[in-house]
Amino acid sequence: MGQFGNNIYVENQYEAISGKLLNLNHSFSSTAGGQSLFQMTYNYTNNPQRNLYNTRTFNHINNYKENFTYDNLDRLTSYPNEIGVIETQTYAESGRIATNSNGTYNYSISSKPYRNTSIDTNVASKNY
Repeated sequence: MGQFGNNIYVENQYEAISGKLLNLNHSFSSTAGGQSLFQMTYNYTNNPQRNLYNTRTFNHINNYKENFTYDNLDRLTSYPNEIGVIETQTYAESGRIATNSNGTYNYSISSKPYRNTSIDTNVASKNY
């Protein structure tokens, strides 16, 4: 646990073997029962080789939970946006991002096939 400015204490908990982050807690006290400012809990997939978290819970906001899904190549395929709406992301056969809520991704430099050169934005993205 560390103490920072304004008497804020930060405590992070990690899994002993893998070192994966499990919990974050920011509070006004170094003892249990101190006023918590921020708490977050991470839950990971059951496969220890992957180290992908599938949920993230914000304990200080009515246990608000975000769920994340991945394809069989461990690429992120769905996630909540900043207002909680589930967004999806698709991939081309080459592994590059093909589409997501922003629009369609373009890759036009043949010598740098994974460098995104532009995005054909959708209406929602243009209004952002």
